[in-house]
Amino acid sequence: MFEKMAENGKKVWVLIFCPFCQENFQEKFEILLSDVRKFITFSRDKYTLTAKQYEEDTINSFTDSLVAAKNKAIAEGKESGPYLTKPI
Repeated sequence: MFEKMAENGKKVWVLIFCPFCQENFQEKFEILLSDVRKFITFSRDKYTLTAKQYEEDTINSFTDSLVAAKNKAIAEGKESGPYLTKPI
């Protein structure tokens, strides 16, 4: 998935700097947007699954670290707590 996003991303830069080329690259732009949406969904699902399976004493991945940071911020009443739980 990431390779395809990178490939299409390079072509999207043409759209940004060359608006009259939009007709030729509109399909690539739509594919890139679709890939980004899939990545957001994948990331959200991965985070949600990890949050459900999270154990306080075990940090197995980066996502576990995110969940631990969120829990710590909420427990300490930090201002960042609400932002860490805000849905994507």
